[in-house]
Amino acid sequence: MSAGSLGINGSSLTLPIQNGGATPATIVSMTLDWPNIPKDQKILQILLGGTLIDNSNYNNSPSAIPLNGTWTAGQPADRQLPANSGKDLEFVFQDPLAPTGYALAVTFDNGCSVSASR
Repeated sequence: MSAGSLGINGSSLTLPIQNGGATPATIVSMTLDWPNIPKDQKILQILLGGTLIDNSNYNNSPSAIPLNGTWTAGQPADRQLPANSGKDLEFVFQDPLAPTGYALAVTFDNGCSVSASR
């Protein structure tokens, strides 16, 4: 598993993730730390490869995802990266994002993890 750089576009934070392994890997948990700008900033949606995987309205930074251990959208297959492929993990926030102050860690069912900061 490998990750690219965190990218910002308006109110979206995106991380490209690549599974270079021979078997699929499914996201089991994430932790995202973001700047409290504006003060009421929150995550509205989380998508993997354009598919909604969670929409719990996370409003505290740092946030452990999924909230209370339960994914609120999609199926386990929607959180999966097939073998030898990549997808973008996208966090859609309520308001436009600050340019820096983000730290993301993603853990998979195979025990691998990736992280990125900006």
